[in-house]
Amino acid sequence: MIEALFVLGLLVVLVCLGLTALFLSLEAILIVGAACIALGLVVGVPAGTYYHVKLYRCVAARGPVPRRFWFQPTQYHPELAPAEWHGVRPWFLLGAAGFLLIVLGCLVVGLGVMRA
Repeated sequence: MIEALFVLGLLVVLVCLGLTALFLSLEAILIVGAACIALGLVVGVPAGTYYHVKLYRCVAARGPVPRRFWFQPTQYHPELAPAEWHGVRPWFLLGAAGFLLIVLGCLVVGLGVMRA
């Protein structure tokens, strides 16, 4: 079910990008793309950093943490207690949303560059 919603959301984004190219000027497209990138960086980077710190503290309470922890932190999600997961999850989602905004902004800027 969630996969279908993801695909549907992706299709909506692609259709909106196509409509954007038709109805907005080049400058407006680049401004919207740059704004998405900036908002994603402002929201996503601090939230993602805090997520990693909180997750590290939860995992470190159980024992030694591997050096490569930062590269695949989601593999430690099943090990978290429900209370720990509820403390980590909002920051995980906010960081992921920031990342998606950055990707969307890059797509919009790329669309503007292709249109030019």
